Amino acid sequence: MKALRIIIAWLLVGLPLAWGVSRSVLKSMPLFSSKTLDARSVSTSRDTIQNSEKTNPTKP
Repeated sequence: MKALRIIIAWLLVGLPLAWGVSRSVLKSMPLFSSKTLDARSVSTSRDTIQNSEKTNPTKP
């Protein structure tokens, strides 16, 4: 009975953990692919800051 509880506990922890790791690996695959990125698809932090300042100007 104790062994069954241990197996169930490991499944309750291990299955969501395995799912999360697999999703993380799949989503990170484009970062490590050898394809060159299109310049239009890359947004720099400077562009992001400038765009946010245009839409949300700071008040003096």
